[in-house]
This record gives sequence, C-alpha cells and structure tokens, in this order.
Amino acid sequence: MRLRAFTMAEVLITLGIIGIIVAITLPALIGKYQKNVTIVKLKKVYTTLNQALLRSEVDHEDYKYWDSAHVLGAESYFNIYWKPYLNSVHVCKTYTDCGFESSQPWMQVNGNPFRYYVVTPATRTTFYFSDGILVVIFSSIWGTNTVIENDWLIVDINGAKLPNRLGNDTFIFERVSEKGNKGILPLGYDKPIDEINSNCSKNGDGTYCASKIIGDNWKIKKDYPW
Repeated sequence: MRLRAFTMAEVLITLGIIGIIVAITLPALIGKYQKNVTIVKLKKVYTTLNQALLRSEVDHEDYKYWDSAHVLGAESYFNIYWKPYLNSVHVCKTYTDCGFESSQPWMQVNGNPFRYYVVTPATRTTFYFSDGILVVIFSSIWGTNTVIENDWLIVDINGAKLPNRLGNDTFIFERVSEKGNKGILPLGYDKPIDEINSNCSKNGDGTYCASKIIGDNWKIKKDYPW
C-alpha cells in the first residue's frame, strides 16, 4: 500500500492561510472582549456609587440637603457622606500613590490632554476600590481667578493602566439632585442626542461617552469612537 501525505509546500500554504485568518479575526475578538469588560466594569462602579449614595441618604437625608462639598472641603465631604458607605477603598495622597507616572495622565478622544489632576486634596478625593477601579470625587475646581463648586466624578475602570483615554477606560459622571433626575448620572445626561454623539466622537473630547453608552442601552455601538 502507498501512504499519502501532505507535501511541505501544502503544509506551508495551509499554515499561511490559518495565519491570515487569525490575523484578520484576532483583533476583532480582542476588541469585542475589551468592550465587554469595559461595559461590565462601568456598570459595576455606576451601581456601586449610586447604592452608596442611597445608603448615605438614609443617615443624612436627601442628597439635595447635604452640606456643600465646596464649603466642607473635599476630605470632610468624603469622610462624612461617602467613605462609610464604600467598602475597602484606598485613598491616594499623591498621583504616584495612585500608580500614575503623570499628575495629569488622561487624554481626550480627539488626542488633546484632559487637564485635570489625579490628586488635588483641597478640591477632590481620589481612591481605589479593591478591584482596581479608580474614582475621583470633586468638591471644587478652579474657575476664572476663583474656586467654584463642582459635582463631577472621574471614573477610570483600570486605574493607572493605559490607555487612560476618555471613552475607553475613563468616564465622567456627576452628582445630580434635580427632581426626576437624581443620583450619580453620566455627564451629558441632560443633553440632546446629537450633542452627545458629537461630543463622544473622534473629533470630540469624550466627556459625554458614559452618557452615550448608557443611552445606547449599555452597548458600545459601531459609531462609538473606540
């Protein structure tokens, strides 16, 4: 009996075809996985922060009646209204304590710097959850020649790890006490869809990207600037 076998040329051609298929499909699979991880982590921290706010309201009445974070100062505001209702958090005192190599590490979607400091004890409190998600709770920001109140939260779902880019691993929320809209909501929640889509685009800064994801039913769609 004569045994048939693949020739070396046939093996090399087959391996080449497999390599091409892997090269085409692997980036898409990795991208899909990364998007799924982003959604899971973002939804988790969104839920955790809102649950903490609700628990704090049990002890300190409705959020709209809380003392001003701007007046109290970042540390006192956090220690009174947030810290007792968040499990196992590590508060960062410096940007290196948070693991960052720069004090202003974040970039906008359009590639411009997002000029906010990771740590500024006088105007914000920065902390890690045990799962590596970083949160910055603002009390104030510098306005024109003065310090003004600010209700933002920066959420970085993988902390100091790259890409540190708005819309990819970094998202902006705000504390809201309006009638019918209360809690931790994505920045831009009250903006028209067209404005949200323009902001969360390759040419936008990306500060409304959390609002786009949530508005798209917790999905990262094809028009998202990934």
